[in-house]
Amino acid sequence: MFDYGTLTTPDGTFAYLRFWSFGANDVDDLVDALVPVLGTLPQNGLVFDMRGNTGGYIAAGERLLQLFSSGPIVPARFQFRITNATRAMAEASDEFARWRPSFVEAFGTGEEYTRGIPIEGDDADYNKVGRKYPGPVVLISDALAFSTADIFAAGFMDNGIGKVIYTDANMAAAGGNNWGWDVVRLFNPDFRIDGKLKVDFTSGKLSKQALDAFNAAGFSLSNGATLSSGRSQFGGTVWTIQDGALSHLVRDVPWMSPDLEIYLAKSPAGLADLPTGVYLSLTMRRALRVKANEGRVLEDVGIVPDIVYHMTLRDVMEKNQDLLDRAGKELIGTAVA
Repeated sequence: MFDYGTLTTPDGTFAYLRFWSFGANDVDDLVDALVPVLGTLPQNGLVFDMRGNTGGYIAAGERLLQLFSSGPIVPARFQFRITNATRAMAEASDEFARWRPSFVEAFGTGEEYTRGIPIEGDDADYNKVGRKYPGPVVLISDALAFSTADIFAAGFMDNGIGKVIYTDANMAAAGGNNWGWDVVRLFNPDFRIDGKLKVDFTSGKLSKQALDAFNAAGFSLSNGATLSSGRSQFGGTVWTIQDGALSHLVRDVPWMSPDLEIYLAKSPAGLADLPTGVYLSLTMRRALRVKANEGRVLEDVGIVPDIVYHMTLRDVMEKNQDLLDRAGKELIGTAVA
């Protein structure tokens, strides 16, 4: 996740963090891991190096910004494009309840996107811990850092935390909420049935009540349909209904909805699981910048840094020494453009 230590330059010894990714299991994992570390490092200045960062949990990454900011952090805003499919998805999952009013309004006003909302929680959730590092901070990144790294860098700049140094003219411009196809399919069930029927599916047999629920939704199962045992997936339970050559899924995902979600082998919406070994992902929510850059799109545009730094032979041969020396000068305010 990250390495840390000290960095010695001609202008002093500073704190150094190398964030390889923003991977986390819980939204507070990164803050909880970093806060104890910051107190052990030099307090006169910090270099936050995230070159090559592969991204990760967006909200967890954004919540790190508060640790270095003298004022409240405003997180990026995220929007869905307005389509019949995205509206149906928002209605099908309570995960997107905050975006639902925007869909209703947009279908009346003709807006192309929903309003922008923090991807998880509200602004206060990104400021619960507050500043934990008192010194100045410089961010280093490159074109190989993407996804949450783009969003973190934008937040670092927009919230006025410090200077940003890139070893390229721009970042990867992949700063959006990217979903794998399995997640797209998860949030697009073909229909829902009453969650009380979970007891029937847990029994291991298709009850009359379950068959009636399918019929009521306009889809009938044959008398030869069988039900598999439940297995864990996506923080819930999934069962497979085998009906001849067709395999349908029934999911109980409590964090998503109190109902049971049904995924048909031949979805009326045209969605289906991909063949084995095939992977597809796409950006489902675009990120908007905040404060001085309010409303600017991040995806496909990227971020123009404060400083474009050209790597030297000494950087290549001596572990980025000139680059880190330049960062040290930025920390004490003596760098010459």
